[in-house]
Amino acid sequence: NHVAFDSALLGIIVGVFLFIFVYNLFIYSSVRDPSYIYLSLMTLCGLATHLSGSGIGFQFIWPTNPIMGFQVLYLFLPLSFMFFLLFCRSFIEIPKVTPKFDKIIVALSILFLIFALTVFIPGLNQKFFLMSLVFEHLYYWPIIFPAALAMKNGNRAGLFLMIGISLHLLSSMEWFLSNLDIIPYQLMNYLQLKGVSFLLIMTLGLADKINVMKKSLSDLNINLEAKVTARTEELFKKTEELSTANIKLTELDKIKTRFFTNVSHELRTPLTLVLAPLNSFLKGDYGKISKANLYIFESMKRNGDRLLKLINDLLDFSKIEADGMVVDKRQCNFTDLLSDCVSNAETGASSQGIQISFEDKTDGLMMLLDPELMEKAVYNLLGNAIKFNKPGGSIRVSLSQREEECYISITDSGIGIPGDKLESIFDRFGQADTSITRKYEGTGIGLALVKEIVQLHDGHIQVESNLDQGTKFVIVLPIYPLA
Repeated sequence: NHVAFDSALLGIIVGVFLFIFVYNLFIYSSVRDPSYIYLSLMTLCGLATHLSGSGIGFQFIWPTNPIMGFQVLYLFLPLSFMFFLLFCRSFIEIPKVTPKFDKIIVALSILFLIFALTVFIPGLNQKFFLMSLVFEHLYYWPIIFPAALAMKNGNRAGLFLMIGISLHLLSSMEWFLSNLDIIPYQLMNYLQLKGVSFLLIMTLGLADKINVMKKSLSDLNINLEAKVTARTEELFKKTEELSTANIKLTELDKIKTRFFTNVSHELRTPLTLVLAPLNSFLKGDYGKISKANLYIFESMKRNGDRLLKLINDLLDFSKIEADGMVVDKRQCNFTDLLSDCVSNAETGASSQGIQISFEDKTDGLMMLLDPELMEKAVYNLLGNAIKFNKPGGSIRVSLSQREEECYISITDSGIGIPGDKLESIFDRFGQADTSITRKYEGTGIGLALVKEIVQLHDGHIQVESNLDQGTKFVIVLPIYPLA
């Protein structure tokens, strides 16, 4: 009856199956959504079931093997159920919608796979096929609840799936009623109604799902662009504010530098007028000084010189900040310069029981540099080596040469510098001990000034130190050809 009644229409149904199969495979290659591959495999299984159930397979494909139709049914009918469940699971994202039902879906899919594999086991295939026929009108029921839940959550895929399940119910009803002769057998039998119609609806549902994803992505891009624009405007505004603040800070820094310069000049002038007659008293220009007064005058001279050095350092520092420091490089004997610095520091060192020595490894190195500035740098380092040393300690100064660089090393046996302070000791007004109860005096500009002077000579300074083991400063200067 199938072969006689369906005629050429069955061939058209086969073409529709093939079109849906190829279309979904093609879309899957682009979007990589597993729903498409499951729908394609379900279409292929539905086509095989249609070929077997409609009689086309017997008429055109296996006319000499009538048993083949049953074997195809045994294999592809349960596989179509399995791929249907896997498709629904991916299509409406059942693992996210309802994880409990997802376990049921997975278990049923495995069960239908077992049913399909029994086709290769003689004696069992017919029994399991009968079980498949029982499940044919029941397997889609576990999908109803997740589909309804997906619809409730605003997922339009749930709506398409409910329409497809309604076609399943309609086709099952048609099958029962036609088998009971309540309604006559029609051209569109239940396989075609359930198969082709469902596949077309699901294909439309997948297309709608992609469109929804595209729209969501488009809305996301629009929102992202709006956020980026707003963020860019905010950053631009912040940049303008920072630029304005930077200009103000630069002006304040200039005001501070001018203030330091003016104050230093104002302090140096009266201090010089105080130190000049004090030096005359110490030389005896105004008569002999008693021992008691001599101690007082020497203390005044010592502290006055310390204050004068501080003022001069502040002035030099202000000049460097204002790019007003003039470097007068000229040819000089660097060995003699260092030797003089060490000799002048011997008095202060010996008063504290500190031994100071100088070693020249260059045999009288001639350099192109500013001797006055370099003396300031060396005196600052020697002053620190004496101030932070221990009674009975030592200071070693050495001058060496390697290729086109010279190295001035000043090593002491003093208290050392904590490791976490080594990076900040060259900062302006930075000190290793910043507490108000610190033992050693100082403003924290000495090492900063040394670093600036060394950099003005295109060199750099290094430091190595360990607590209670001493400190080593190394000045590295390039050796330029003498004019």
